[in-house]
Amino acid sequence: MSSINRHGKILCIGVAGLDSIATIKSFPKPDEKIRSESTVISGGGNAANTAVAASRMTSFLIMPSSWNIDLLASVGSDYNGDIIISDLESNKVGIKLVQRYKGVSPWTYVMVHRNTRTCIHQPGCAEPSISHVKNFVTTIVDNYNVAHFDGRYPKAAVYLAKELNRCSIPYSVDAEKPREGLLELLNGASIVICNSRYCDLVLASDNAAGELVDDEVIISKLKKILREQAPQALIGITTLGSRGSCLVILGDDLDVVDTRGAGTEEEIIILDKHINFENSPKVTEKYGALWCQAWKNCNIVDTTGAGDVFQGAFLVTMWNYALWSKQYHCSCGDSSEIQKMLLRVPVDKLALARALRIGTRVASLKLSGLGPRAAFPKRDDFIEFELKTLLE
Repeated sequence: MSSINRHGKILCIGVAGLDSIATIKSFPKPDEKIRSESTVISGGGNAANTAVAASRMTSFLIMPSSWNIDLLASVGSDYNGDIIISDLESNKVGIKLVQRYKGVSPWTYVMVHRNTRTCIHQPGCAEPSISHVKNFVTTIVDNYNVAHFDGRYPKAAVYLAKELNRCSIPYSVDAEKPREGLLELLNGASIVICNSRYCDLVLASDNAAGELVDDEVIISKLKKILREQAPQALIGITTLGSRGSCLVILGDDLDVVDTRGAGTEEEIIILDKHINFENSPKVTEKYGALWCQAWKNCNIVDTTGAGDVFQGAFLVTMWNYALWSKQYHCSCGDSSEIQKMLLRVPVDKLALARALRIGTRVASLKLSGLGPRAAFPKRDDFIEFELKTLLE
């Protein structure tokens, strides 16, 4: 009798780099030398940050859930590359798909001033090659349940995305700004996560600078982008900075979703703030979308990587719920004796609301430390409560 592999595996695809982060009192003038107040060296890169956050989140999950988080990226043979790899390994992110090349690794110098951060980025000397991805593509489609792309490395990413689609493996995409290959990635995506500026940049809006606009306008723009660029997406999210985040559910599976208040300005509370956590956010439904407030009274030290860790925490929570609630079907792998779970994107509003709130909590904790990884908690009562409640 065939057995089902209930061990979940997530593959993140994109940039892994090294960040040098300095806090400064003011930006230097041309030809001026200033002193930083503090400095931190940290692993960085969008996909790597998401992978690390996802891996750290697995320590909160209730057994017998078991997840591996791996990264497909390219890193130089230099000393910085060794640090990047060592940091990923220390965070239990699998590095067997990371390609090493001769040359300089991706590196970013970040200047933190008050609640802003300014980045100077030095790209790596090479991207993951198509031949490198082809060497592992059979392993990937036979072993991973889901994937996440940060939108970089278009040639390798688009090739792999097509293979994932061919094998019905769902994937998410981080849409930060228009890039080469992004439209091809989005075309097959099941989940799209935009930052606060993406829709305006694509639509050439006067609001491209990111000023706050009416809720109904935000929803209208997000749905327009999803319809035009991501026709297979079931979930679309836009992060909204200090306003929190907004999630829309799309597709034909809405028969399982409570549609009260859909399309109206009536605000329905999906999750009220938790009585034991006074700064916890509410999640409401308005204009047919879920709105998760930001965590209140955050100690904002540095915003670097906040969106990346939000994504990692949200995705692990959502996919773990899909596994627990048996939202999957099974497909034969290499051996007829082994079957792989093909996870389905959950569209349950309450589950997605809790995943949003957990992602928001993780992002709020990240804000209290320099760099994308320093302030991630080893334990947190709120996250543990939300996960336990979600899976009851």
